[in-house]
Amino acid sequence: MQTTTISCFRFESVAAKLWAFSQMQFARGPLARTPGVLFCKLMGSGTGESFHPIPNFGVYAVLLIWPSMADARKGLADSTVLANYRKNAAEHLTVYLQTQSAWGLWDGLAPFDPNDTDAPETRPIGVLTRATLRKGNLYEFWKSVPSVSDSLKDEPGLIFKLGMGEIPWVQQVTFSIWRDAKDMR
Repeated sequence: MQTTTISCFRFESVAAKLWAFSQMQFARGPLARTPGVLFCKLMGSGTGESFHPIPNFGVYAVLLIWPSMADARKGLADSTVLANYRKNAAEHLTVYLQTQSAWGLWDGLAPFDPNDTDAPETRPIGVLTRATLRKGNLYEFWKSVPSVSDSLKDEPGLIFKLGMGEIPWVQQVTFSIWRDAKDMR
């Protein structure tokens, strides 16, 4: 069953942040060529609670899609690129996900292969959204971000959230983990 991993890394020192920023260019190719990787995205993040137009040069994420859980575990363990991320990061978190549903395309591809089985309603659920913003919508989008972020602050079922982006201000990704499907809805 296809497995998606999202690895989040937090960097503290100026040197570590500069290294991480440089990896947005230099790690892309080597990660995409990692044995077993079907799809690869490197993303930066915004400051604040989730989305923010000012980049956070201390937090980055790597999304990888693998043919199976075994491939994901082996690939993450064997990757020198990801070992360097872990070595330079003050902390890191990797989440393993299996797709229950997917809509739309990412760079013209449909990389997520939905699982044929239904997930139990009582298990934690991860939600990944991606949007490419058009120039004419940028102001309205970024103007609405603070109220949307504020509305999530007191959601008891929200375990984790991160606003990310491939291209700052234009290609936005959100990732959140919820206690269960009911809380997510």
